[in-house]
Amino acid sequence: MIHLIVTDLDGTLLTPDHQLLPFSAATLRAVATSGRQLVIASGRPWRDVSHFRNALDLPMMLITSNGARVHDQSGHLLFRHDLPSSVVAELLALDTPPEFHLNLYVDDEWLVVDDYPELLAFYTASGFGYRRLDRDQLPLKGVAKLFWVGPPELLNQWQQQLELHFGKNIHAVFSNRDCLEVMAAGVSKGEALQVVLDSHGLDANQVMAFGDGLNDLEMLKAVGHPRLMANADPRLVTQLPGAQQIGHCRDQAVAVYLQQWLAENEALTQS
Repeated sequence: MIHLIVTDLDGTLLTPDHQLLPFSAATLRAVATSGRQLVIASGRPWRDVSHFRNALDLPMMLITSNGARVHDQSGHLLFRHDLPSSVVAELLALDTPPEFHLNLYVDDEWLVVDDYPELLAFYTASGFGYRRLDRDQLPLKGVAKLFWVGPPELLNQWQQQLELHFGKNIHAVFSNRDCLEVMAAGVSKGEALQVVLDSHGLDANQVMAFGDGLNDLEMLKAVGHPRLMANADPRLVTQLPGAQQIGHCRDQAVAVYLQQWLAENEALTQS
C-alpha cells in the first residue's frame, strides 16, 4: 500500500507559468485527508518551497535545493549536505563563458553576480528574490548548490568539463535544459528521500513519486512507484524505461492522476 506521495514542483505539480492551481491544491488536500503523507521535493530553496506548504496548510516534509536540505513538517532543518568550501572556491575561480549567469543558494539566501530578472518569474508566487554581490564577496560556506543558467549547448559542454575537473567530488545535473546545477558529491533528491523514509519508517514500495527532470532521476529510482510527466526530459525517460508516464504539467496531470488513483483505491476499499 502506498503511504507517501512525493512530487517535484516545476514541470510537474506546477503549471508552465509556475503556479499551483486550485484543482491541484484541492487534490493534495484530499490525499492528505485520505491518510497519506505528502512531500515536496524541489530544486528550489526552502524559503520559496515553504510558501507552497503554507498555502496548502498541510503538514509536509520538504526536500529542497535538489536534496541538499530536508525540513520536517514543522519547518525545522532535519538534514543538510553543503558543498565543501574548497570546492566552492574552485568553482568560483573557473573561467566561465560570458553567456552564463551564476547563482548560489546559501542557507536562506539566493545570491547572484549579475542581474537576471527573467529568473524571478519562477518565484512570483512566493516573492522570493536574489541579492547581488561581487564575485569576491560570495560566501564559501553554507552553499547548498551553485548553478549556472545559459545556452543549453554551452552548458552541455560545461558539464563535461566540470566532471573532468572535479570527478566524483561534485554532483552536476540539469534541472532544466538551460540550468546546470552543482551540489556536493552524493547530493540528490534520492539521498534526501531516504532521510524522509527513515523518519517515517517506510520502504520504497510504499512510495509514489512524480517528476520530469534529470534532477529527479535518483528520487524516481528510489521509489517503488515512479511516475513521469509527458513533458519529462527525454533523457530521463530513457533512463527509466519501466516508469509509467502520465499527462502534461499544463493540464495538472499530477492532480488528475491522483484523483483517479484515490477514487480507485476507495472503490477497492469498499468492495
